[in-house]
Amino acid sequence: MENFLTTVVLAFSMSADAFAAALGKGAALGRPRLREALRTGFVFGIIEAITPVMGWAAGLALYHRNRSLDRLRSTRCHRR
Repeated sequence: MENFLTTVVLAFSMSADAFAAALGKGAALGRPRLREALRTGFVFGIIEAITPVMGWAAGLALYHRNRSLDRLRSTRCHRR
């Protein structure tokens, strides 16, 4: 249940971020043509899809880095 709640909160926060960015972009463009609106939506969609993957990859890399540092520290402590 905790994972589901985390996913829901992440989804709402990312959608609110995309909505705010879309409002700003829409206000700057005025009355865009359909092609410009679709391109903007596509770019926002791609960015919103990539950012969680980048965060996951960074977290995974840090997890493995910390595990290797923990092993290094534990072997140094046992040598004394």
